Amino acid sequence: MNTYAIVVIILYFIAMLAIGMWTGRRVKNTNDWMVAGKQVGIIVATGTFLATFVGANTMISYVGAYYNNGWGGMWNHLGACISTLLGAVYFAGRLNKFGKTTLSEYLEERFGPMQALFSSCLIIFATILLTCVQILGGSAILSTLTGLSTSTCAIIISVLFAIFTVFGGMLAVAYTDTLSMAVILVGTWVVMFSLLGKVGGVVEMHRTLATQFPEKLDFFANGAMPIATIISLAVTWGVGNMGVPHFITRFYICKDEKTARLSQGLTGLAMLLLYVPIMLIALAGFLLMPGIQGQDNVSPTLMANVAPPLVGALMMGAIMAACISTADSLLLLASTTFTNDIYKRYINKNASDEQILKVSRIVSVCVGVFAVFAAIFSSNVIYWIQAAGVTIMGSAISVSVIFGLAWKRANWQGGLASAIGGFAAAMLWYYLGKPWGIQPMMVAAIVGSILMVCVSLMTPPPPQEVIDHFFPEEKA
Repeated sequence: MNTYAIVVIILYFIAMLAIGMWTGRRVKNTNDWMVAGKQVGIIVATGTFLATFVGANTMISYVGAYYNNGWGGMWNHLGACISTLLGAVYFAGRLNKFGKTTLSEYLEERFGPMQALFSSCLIIFATILLTCVQILGGSAILSTLTGLSTSTCAIIISVLFAIFTVFGGMLAVAYTDTLSMAVILVGTWVVMFSLLGKVGGVVEMHRTLATQFPEKLDFFANGAMPIATIISLAVTWGVGNMGVPHFITRFYICKDEKTARLSQGLTGLAMLLLYVPIMLIALAGFLLMPGIQGQDNVSPTLMANVAPPLVGALMMGAIMAACISTADSLLLLASTTFTNDIYKRYINKNASDEQILKVSRIVSVCVGVFAVFAAIFSSNVIYWIQAAGVTIMGSAISVSVIFGLAWKRANWQGGLASAIGGFAAAMLWYYLGKPWGIQPMMVAAIVGSILMVCVSLMTPPPPQEVIDHFFPEEKA
């Protein structure tokens, strides 16, 4: 048992709860709870954007993937860079301008209620799946440290992030995300320097790898990462992220378009400060302790057996922070999507602001409880659960988000065909076992784009008022 790690995690838990209670006092209405009053500045916006990318899969599975594949594993970072670039250059500002509370609201205004309802249902399902990932990651770490069962640890973690999310909503999520990212960056860099010191530094480590394990320096992972897989991973995390609501809705909370765009650029730079150290940790760990079995076992094993106790404690705290910072966002997303896009739209159209806020908080608790039970009975690898969740949402939504803001001829028929066709193509590709190593999201993006263009051109253009609203610069 690492006493240092337990102390670090307890202090982190206390800080998170304190922030949740503090921000909860500032929540006056649903606008505050769902989108932080749309007043988030550049520092907090960057912190919460980065936190949407960094979760259990980053701090646990990515370390294992880099440990197994060396520099050839870095291609998954390419997709995240693509999505931040797309956001900084074009989409962040426009979504900040047109966005309201949820992604489904944008889809309804641009493509109609049928696609919004279809997307809302997928979002809720996929969000629960992704929340399970974070609970699995955090409970594995806490169980290793305390000796408690993973089921007990899953309940402890879920109660924690549910409390401050229920009280503080997006305001609490944004601030706790920023705190979490500070913990993650500090912990990752301290661990990196510690392990590099044990292998003689960056240069000496690469010399050793070049001599004894040259495949670790191969950017194609000695054939394990063919071109088709690399491109499809880039599409999954790049284009697919444009259909992931807890990424897109971060644009809504920024105080203006400039903040939304700039925070995306800073997020891309911050990711380099995280992913490169994670790669160096994995490579140094491979030399210090080769032969670790199980991708998700690498990070905890290295921290427990190689890193000094205090350094390992910081990394354990960083992993826990990554899990919780993503879990709270997902919990909030599920509740706001259900309350705003299903309850208010179809169940109680005359609901007051107070009723909506109350229902949102109740749904948050229910989703958290369901996710705990789902996580307890899940045994899949974290990385692939994460990819599946992103694919489920991205396959049906990403093409509509991109085309809806970039092509005025896109209409509701094309959007609905794209959403259904992209989702069906992704699920079929999963069923076929991902032939040639191509990720389902890439197939969904191709099929969805073809359907969007063809069906839109074969049917009447969208109403003029829709074009004028989303493309005001093209008014005569």
